[in-house]
Amino acid sequence: MGRAEREQLTRTLNHHLNTVHETFQVLDQTAPSTLEKVSWAEVIKMGDQVYKQATIFICVHHSYLAMLIRNRVHSNCKSGKFVEGILI
Repeated sequence: MGRAEREQLTRTLNHHLNTVHETFQVLDQTAPSTLEKVSWAEVIKMGDQVYKQATIFICVHHSYLAMLIRNRVHSNCKSGKFVEGILI
């Protein structure tokens, strides 16, 4: 993976991480009693959005880690580095 791809992936991961962090900040706040009530359908819709964002973050993060592992194993296979019988 080239530098440009790594930078793009880093930006994407940071964006999703910030979204998850902002969501937790909102959920951590105590709701003022003056807020108007919303329907359960609206609550479910908001929950679905949180779920989608979290799923995207997890999938992107997992793909990134898998790519890092593949690249590390591939580069170490070329060099033949082993520790205690495990390719590093």
